[in-house]
Amino acid sequence: MSITVSVIIPTYNAKNSIKKAIDSVLQQTYQDFEIIIVDDCSKDNTYELLKMIAKIDSRISVYQNKHNSKSAFTRNRAIELSQGQYIMQLDDDDYCDKNRMEKQVRFLEKNRSYDFVGSNALLFDDKGVYGSMEMVEKPDKYDFKKTSAFINPSVMFRKSSLEKIDGYRVSKETVRAELKTMTYIFECT
Repeated sequence: MSITVSVIIPTYNAKNSIKKAIDSVLQQTYQDFEIIIVDDCSKDNTYELLKMIAKIDSRISVYQNKHNSKSAFTRNRAIELSQGQYIMQLDDDDYCDKNRMEKQVRFLEKNRSYDFVGSNALLFDDKGVYGSMEMVEKPDKYDFKKTSAFINPSVMFRKSSLEKIDGYRVSKETVRAELKTMTYIFECT
């Protein structure tokens, strides 16, 4: 049986947020998916929690790196382990609208010339939604001069396109921290 979407979730010390991220995937209107979670040697009990969560749904697979290897390496490992035609990104402290996967699959199926699609995001913290990030619908090269024109965990890729470029670049220059105070709800409109 072929899988349409592989949701990849790299994680590190996320015992307080990872379940909400996973639940947002399990509640998608589109249900032909697998979830590949790679723990990057968490120091809390994230990995133990993930092993328990994986027992509730056979579509969830949990792995752990041999040593802490950072986000790009961990994402690449999840991609290698995936079986889906499409790779849906999600970070361990984010969650997505229940229609996200369905809308992104539909877009990629109808638009064969596109290799990936992303979305806007609502920003939230423990008090609720406090803002939004609106992205350019069709970015050009000038939109990349200051920062990325995409919110990485909102993106769905064609797996074949990621494989052609050998996935994410793993280097000292690409390692950077994400502010934990900024988390997203991904809405596809």
